[in-house]
Amino acid sequence: MHMLRTLQKNLRSTDRIPRARARRTNRLTILWLVATGTSVALSAMAEEPNDTLETATITGLSGIGSFSINGAVLGDGASADRDVDIYSFEIDDLTPLPVIVTVDVESLSSELDPLARVFALGFFGQSEISFEVANNDDRSFESFDPRLQAYLLKSGTYFVGVSTTSNPLYDPNVGGSGRPGAGGMYSLTVTAEPASMPDSPFEPNDTAGAATSMGTESFKVSGEFIGDGSHGRGDVDIYRLNLIGPARVDVVVEAEAIGSILDPVLRVRSCADPLPEFTTGDPCLLGESDDQPDGSVDSAVSFGVVVAQEVYIMVSGAGNRRYNPDRSGSGENGSVGFYDLVVDVTYISSSGANETNDSISLATHLGPFVSGRPETVEIEGFIGDGRYAELQGDRDFYKVVLLDETRLLSVDVAAGTIGSPLDPILAIYDVDGNQLAFNDNQGASTDSGIILPVSCVPVSTDAVSVYVMVMGTKQRIPADPFFPLDDISPVSQRALQDGPGSTGAYRLTIGVDPVGIGCAQEPDDTFAEATSTGLVDEGYYACTH
Repeated sequence: MHMLRTLQKNLRSTDRIPRARARRTNRLTILWLVATGTSVALSAMAEEPNDTLETATITGLSGIGSFSINGAVLGDGASADRDVDIYSFEIDDLTPLPVIVTVDVESLSSELDPLARVFALGFFGQSEISFEVANNDDRSFESFDPRLQAYLLKSGTYFVGVSTTSNPLYDPNVGGSGRPGAGGMYSLTVTAEPASMPDSPFEPNDTAGAATSMGTESFKVSGEFIGDGSHGRGDVDIYRLNLIGPARVDVVVEAEAIGSILDPVLRVRSCADPLPEFTTGDPCLLGESDDQPDGSVDSAVSFGVVVAQEVYIMVSGAGNRRYNPDRSGSGENGSVGFYDLVVDVTYISSSGANETNDSISLATHLGPFVSGRPETVEIEGFIGDGRYAELQGDRDFYKVVLLDETRLLSVDVAAGTIGSPLDPILAIYDVDGNQLAFNDNQGASTDSGIILPVSCVPVSTDAVSVYVMVMGTKQRIPADPFFPLDDISPVSQRALQDGPGSTGAYRLTIGVDPVGIGCAQEPDDTFAEATSTGLVDEGYYACTH
């Protein structure tokens, strides 16, 4: 069994507080008491002063059971707006270990925003000291009241401190220490219950080198615990996933959803290198998540890769983000608790009538277009059937070879007008990947169209080849640049929180017009004689003369 090691080993020197033994003076009025074996449930009322460990209110709890305080007040002591209330309880030698302690504080005054801390007594070297085991400010986005849980792994004296959220770093040995804050009335419930330490088959897995290998497919782990490793509140769990091809991966860390008090932080990286400084970017980062927009403290990341590679899925508690995956115990004290990890892997394969045609080099060849050709070419296509549709957004390229004299190239893409959900983007490139024209929406329609003047190139010299591209809106993000010459983007992965963009069927119509305008044709010296660009609403016009 991989149990928490001695708690004091998790401490930094800044967390250590000289030990002051609680004075056994009774300032507790017991309202009622029920005892069954080692269980005890009691209700009590605190009396001042109880601002320090030495003067802590003795609750009478010793072992498994609970105590509650109702109607206590922060701000009624001699320390005024720096008032702190501290309560002591015991885990006696007869109590089976480990014990899980749950602390609930509920504000009964609108002005009070409370914070809870748990302290323990123990030895560090030859000195007995007190140190913080856990703390919590807000239990959720909806509630400013704290709730925390912590494993107690040895018998002895423990303390619960209640302060205002503006005074989180008071010294529990010094009354009136810390910062001032608005007080008020509150209730407190502390419950000590028997617990079984998680017997994780994955520990130790605090480094990328010791990461748990999870294979190549989707997986789920349940009942894992941040805090069961040898580094306690600095615990990190790292899992290695071996992706064997282009894939979309959705990762969810569930804590609040399963009733845990863990506030998880999720980080996914494509390498085992040390984390860079916070002032620089992380080239290995595939995704990172703390809290969700819906108010949940659970974490979720979606990402895609277009080449086979190993990825590292890292879970830590909030407050412990500066760890390095190449060095065990490198982080800081963070949130602890249970979590479930759910990883869904979807491998991507090619499909579609003209696929793969995601770049200029792979464009579907439509054959030569000759001046005066009466008919147009009509193509039925689909955005979303390509190899990388669910990763980087599908795009379809078509090669158009234009022969003989100066003319207009007319391109239209219909989607909304044929009942498709696709919101199409239309662009035209030359063979070197330079964009010649672009259009998103056409008037009030989401469909797109371009009329492009093409310079005359003699047939005896060469033909003019242009490349028509269709893709859906919102398929690219600024960090994932688009290169029409490449089959895949040099960015080998991307965040997928917003999905792959607009998808659906389209109808592409391409034709040529020998009568229309040329590039900057004369006369064009007045407004009335100006060369028409053919643009409507959006897009741009480019030509060489």
